[in-house]
Amino acid sequence: MRRLAIAALTVAMLVVPATQSLGSTDDVRLEPDADARPVIRDSIHVHGDDELANHSAVRDGNGTAEDPYRIADWVLLQDEVPLLRSEHPGLWLDGTTDHVLVENLVLTPGYAQIAVHLDGAENVTLRDVWIQGAATGLLVEDSETVDIDRLLVDPPRGYPLGFDRAIRVFKSHDITVANAHVDHADNPLWIDANEGVRVEDSTFRSEGFLGDSPDWGGSPLSNSTDVTIARSLFNNTGFWPQHEMEEVRFAYNEFVAGPYFLSGLSHETTIATGEVCGNLVRNATAISQPAVDLDLNGGSSVSVRGNVIVDNVEGVLVREVDQASVRRNVVVGNSEFGVAVNSEDADVQDNSVHGNGEVIFAYPADARHNWWGDPEGPNVNGTNPDAGQLVNIWADVEFDPWLTSDPRSAEPAEVGPAAVDCGLPQGPAGVDAEPNLTARIEATAETIVAAEEPLGPWPVDAKAEAEASADVGPIPVPQPTRDR
Repeated sequence: MRRLAIAALTVAMLVVPATQSLGSTDDVRLEPDADARPVIRDSIHVHGDDELANHSAVRDGNGTAEDPYRIADWVLLQDEVPLLRSEHPGLWLDGTTDHVLVENLVLTPGYAQIAVHLDGAENVTLRDVWIQGAATGLLVEDSETVDIDRLLVDPPRGYPLGFDRAIRVFKSHDITVANAHVDHADNPLWIDANEGVRVEDSTFRSEGFLGDSPDWGGSPLSNSTDVTIARSLFNNTGFWPQHEMEEVRFAYNEFVAGPYFLSGLSHETTIATGEVCGNLVRNATAISQPAVDLDLNGGSSVSVRGNVIVDNVEGVLVREVDQASVRRNVVVGNSEFGVAVNSEDADVQDNSVHGNGEVIFAYPADARHNWWGDPEGPNVNGTNPDAGQLVNIWADVEFDPWLTSDPRSAEPAEVGPAAVDCGLPQGPAGVDAEPNLTARIEATAETIVAAEEPLGPWPVDAKAEAEASADVGPIPVPQPTRDR
């Protein structure tokens, strides 16, 4: 029976040592440790520093930067009442300012509105955490100086529910997210009304659990300043940059579209100052949205350089920009258009642009030193069908001189990510390190999920009885249930 198995696990965690890798076929039993604390509990709610200093979930520490309070080594059981979302997060830090380290934590699947809520919290490090289910996986709200590393937001294999929102950062500043792995979420990442957010070396995937509409899948990005998205993989999802933002940078990311939803940067961004540098955007073919859509307010400036934008429906769209620079990009195989410029005095140079449906210039532009797919240059307004890329213009555009060979074959590289310095370390897009959970914690969580009987309320007296019992037999180490 599932409840008995779970109760027994409060002691039987000792079956799996922290150094044993999950999935071993050998059952290992350690001698019981009389001082070992149980690792299973319902939730952790901390309101203010006074409560933090005396909370039962804190293992050790004194709240300083050198020795933070450590909330660690817990499996949190979330409410499992279908259709009724609990208002109580699994982990809730509310109004804390002392330094806190949250690590080696698993939140089991459940029906909570929020699994982890940092609400007005400061000086928090959260690492090696697996959130298995909730409407919102992680909400960072009205918080500052938060570092998140090695976070997995993904249901166990076979679990029927995903996330509405996986990670949301709202009205916060100085937030860093690294090595976040998000799967099965309608909105994998949501950044709204922040100052100073950095997301790097992460993987985000949308699955569309709430419907098939492409207008409801993606990662909203709005009303924020100083945002950097770097070396991250976005599969079957993309950003919705909305409202006015400043100092926004996308560098060395990869955007790959799936059956539906958006890819790249679209939905009429209003980035006052920003850069799109060294990214790969490909296969955004589900709907007619530009892979990189830069619809900017007057007085703004943006640079699009060193990107590879291939095999989409629409490529790069630049509208209403005072200073637009599109340089050293590879723009190939976009079925409707490769580049469309609807801004005055745009600088579109040193690119490889060919094999697209068309290229459009509605205003005067400097389009010299581009490779148009043929030594004879571009096919301007269809007047030279034996030439290269079809370019339709409605204003004076300077093309000559153009490149007579493809810069993609040059050594060193003259286009694409290798040809530019985006001001950040370059590396592969996606998660660099998964959560480093102890085998004891991960085995406990997976055994709970694998139990046959749906989990109901867990009586306190049952917990106490299990904790007091010393007569618990070995429990087999569960086999992995995730492809990682």
